[in-house]
Amino acid sequence: MAWAGSALGVDISLSAIVRARELAWARGAHNVTFERADAQVHRFPPGRFDLAISRFGTMFFDNPAAAFGNIRRALNSAGRLAMLVWQAHERNEWAVAVSQALTGPGVVSAGPDPFSLADPPAVTRILEAAGFADVTFSDVNEPVYYGADVAAALDWVRGFTCTNEVLGRLDPATAARAIGRLREMLAAHWDSTGVWFDSRAWIVTARCRISTPSSTGTYTEMVNPATTGTGGCGGTDSGFTGSGTAAGSAIAGDQLGEPGPG
Repeated sequence: MAWAGSALGVDISLSAIVRARELAWARGAHNVTFERADAQVHRFPPGRFDLAISRFGTMFFDNPAAAFGNIRRALNSAGRLAMLVWQAHERNEWAVAVSQALTGPGVVSAGPDPFSLADPPAVTRILEAAGFADVTFSDVNEPVYYGADVAAALDWVRGFTCTNEVLGRLDPATAARAIGRLREMLAAHWDSTGVWFDSRAWIVTARCRISTPSSTGTYTEMVNPATTGTGGCGGTDSGFTGSGTAAGSAIAGDQLGEPGPG
């Protein structure tokens, strides 16, 4: 975060906003403010920002075309987009393992899809239709950390929206068996350093289709703070928007309802 700039964080979760404020003040980041809002429809000042960032959040947009269009309108003509999204389900060890443990006989998972932006051609079409260009995808292959031990990892997994959605539809006996399968699966991924899984994600970048220098020379970001456990499997909802001087500021978004690399 550039100290000469400023940032506004937005998130649909009030608890995430409260936590983000606490962390920002604790770190002396007094140029950051936060609002409870949905980045898909929030009326950001048109053309106000230079950068939009999301970490495991945009996959849960109800209407991606409209949502990215809204974000594009918030960016100035030289604005950029950067987001981290999961690659396909079958390429993520954590996703396959959790799904197999939860979806025993007679159990069907539903809810938000954390892999909705896994297909590069489809994502490129969505972003280009929303007013972006030069869409690129960088492969990220990093392990994800679930906790120091099986108990901590199980608490983390039980915080996933998808886990709660599945368990909530089961009778007590079936739910207990599913939790037992989760515990066994997590134990199989534990070593002396904790519980780990392989993962694959994309860093997606793009620029606004019309790119010219900002007339004011200011830099702005839109950034999302992490909202642990509020997203679907694989993400959370949060965000920042900001305005500032040439030192820079940001508009971005994090979703951490499930694991993120690092």
